[in-house]
Parts: sequence; structure tokens; C-alpha cells
Amino acid sequence: MIGFYAGMFAFASPNQMIVKVASYIPFFTPMVMPFRVASETVTATGNILAILLMIVFTVVCSYVSLILYRSNGLVYSDAGMFKTMKTSWNIMRSEKQK
Repeated sequence: MIGFYAGMFAFASPNQMIVKVASYIPFFTPMVMPFRVASETVTATGNILAILLMIVFTVVCSYVSLILYRSNGLVYSDAGMFKTMKTSWNIMRSEKQK
């Protein structure tokens, strides 16, 4: 929802600093950057930079997800989310030490 409201704010005033910053944050880029492009307040370099940041962010998130899934893909527990995450973290650390 924050991205949607940031996009609406970008539509109303695309020259604000918060809009410029939010357009480069990967979670908000798809909502904010189109309004900046439509209002012609961003250069082609800015567009390419935003796309590259999103690609890098996607690759990093995918890698972290892969590592976490390897260690806790088969961890089932009724202990709660934080205890399960702690168990998964311990399993991941013990697998790295091997």
C-alpha cells in the first residue's frame, strides 16, 4: 500500500525529493517511476539505473531465498514463527560448518 500511495503522490508532485528517492527503492520503483517518466522528470540514465537496481535486488533476494530454502525446506514446527526461524538458522549454520 505504501508503494501505491507513493505513486499517487508522485502523480501529484513528481519533483519532490521523496518521490525521487522512492523511485530508486526496488519495492517502490514499479509504482513511482512510471509517473516520473510520464512527467519527464527523470533521464534515461535514471531509468536504466532503476532497472539495474531492481535486477540486482531480485538476484540477491533469489539467492538468499535459495540459501534459506535449502536449510529449512523440511523444517516443520508448531513452536511459532520465531522459534522455527531460529531452528532453521541453527540448521543453516551447522550445514556451513561441514
